[in-house]
Amino acid sequence: MRQEKFKVDDNQQEGAKSKESSKQPKESRAQRLRTFCYDGRTNKFCGRTCLNWLLLAIYYLFAWGVFIALFVIIIRIDYHYRNRNQPQYNLLGYQPILQEPGLTTVPVGKKFGPVNIIEMSTAERVQTHIDEIKEFLKNYPRNEKVTDCNGDSPKQCTMKKDNEMLGPCSPNTDPTFGYKTKEPCVFIKVNKLWGWTPKLFNSRPDKLPSKFEFSAVNVPVSCETWGKMKDKTFKGNFSEVTIHPSTGLPGNCFPYCGPKKAYGQPFVAAKFRRLDPNNSVGVVCVMYAQNIRDARENNKKLKDKIGGIFFALSAESSSCNLCLASVLFYLPLLMMLCKVQLNF
Repeated sequence: MRQEKFKVDDNQQEGAKSKESSKQPKESRAQRLRTFCYDGRTNKFCGRTCLNWLLLAIYYLFAWGVFIALFVIIIRIDYHYRNRNQPQYNLLGYQPILQEPGLTTVPVGKKFGPVNIIEMSTAERVQTHIDEIKEFLKNYPRNEKVTDCNGDSPKQCTMKKDNEMLGPCSPNTDPTFGYKTKEPCVFIKVNKLWGWTPKLFNSRPDKLPSKFEFSAVNVPVSCETWGKMKDKTFKGNFSEVTIHPSTGLPGNCFPYCGPKKAYGQPFVAAKFRRLDPNNSVGVVCVMYAQNIRDARENNKKLKDKIGGIFFALSAESSSCNLCLASVLFYLPLLMMLCKVQLNF
């Protein structure tokens, strides 16, 4: 009986407490927010006491201080031991990632699939190309001694922009470089690759077309339409192309040994005459040396620019043909994707 009385009393007390709690008003969201920001009963700010916040701040300051110190030490070691004129992998005895340079055109043109296309459809684009070439030629003429990257074997490197070297592509002959008459000059320069020197041919290479000159002291360059590009979208042609200087890239202007040494990128100018007015012309320019591969070999996607450059010229007055060409260019890829989707 006593146990039952105690149970009854406990139940009564719990019921009384629940009644009292139900009578207390519930806190609003604003009150709960104020309590969270500062609780006067426990002296807590955002759920922590001042001592807790101080310890937390000391911990994070110490941790971030260690991270920043490690970062500064690594940067200092890098700046102290790295040679700024030579790639790091060469210092460690590894072969560089690129062992053969590629070519670049001036003007660069507009990206069109895997190649760049130099358009002459509007006066604005023509003027852009002219300004780009003038900016490039500001670095020339150059007459300097080029040595190997150890400072030995000095050679005299001379590159000019006069009529003797560039012929019809000289700014003295034609300030517009043929772009207003749709017979453009495309300047082709060798990309900078540290320490690379061409191994010149002693006799005319078999792959060099007969219409281009050969010199045993220079690097021959040829430019022509390429059948694989014709099969895709660039079906046009041109009647004539000449290289200036005709013997190709000066062999005495290699190698490139870093930014601290005076160096002007070797270049030639390709003059294209009587372009097809109705179709874009696909062009491949290749340089010939014994220690560089032919860009036309095993290059179905036209992305490998080692030893050469792929680009297109367009004298069309409308961009409709270019839109159609882009559709035809990507049509095989779209068909292959659709076939894969259907198989799944």
